[in-house]
Amino acid sequence: MIFKDRHDAAMKMIPLLSPYKGDDGVVLAVPRGGVPIGFEIAMAYHFPLALLLTKKIGFPGNPELAIGAVSLEDEVIDDRFDISREYLEAEIKKIRAALLERQKKFMGDRQPVDLKDKTVIIVDDGIATGNTMMVSIQMIRAKASP
Repeated sequence: MIFKDRHDAAMKMIPLLSPYKGDDGVVLAVPRGGVPIGFEIAMAYHFPLALLLTKKIGFPGNPELAIGAVSLEDEVIDDRFDISREYLEAEIKKIRAALLERQKKFMGDRQPVDLKDKTVIIVDDGIATGNTMMVSIQMIRAKASP
């Protein structure tokens, strides 16, 4: 789907999410681009809005090419690329430090939203390789499992 802007995207997504109206749900938005979309969806369905802190791992020399993604707790690596373990470990460490900084900045001392038995709507403003979304889903499943 093509949208004029993030507001247009949210307005077109809201009706598609109507089956979840009335659920015990939460909207998790990937900063920065997913937040304005997630805000509109959360308001429409009276769900809490929380940040989903994930970031892609860029290919050496071409950071826009995602070769994986990292969250505070997990990572997904696309093993189609022959990337040294040293590079990956250094990137994961650097990205996790940045995510932790973001978490402190935006969340302060607030505890993360409990995801157990919740309908979770994940929002980002685009998906290229899907790696960031995959690590996000893995993280959510781990948090929501008993």
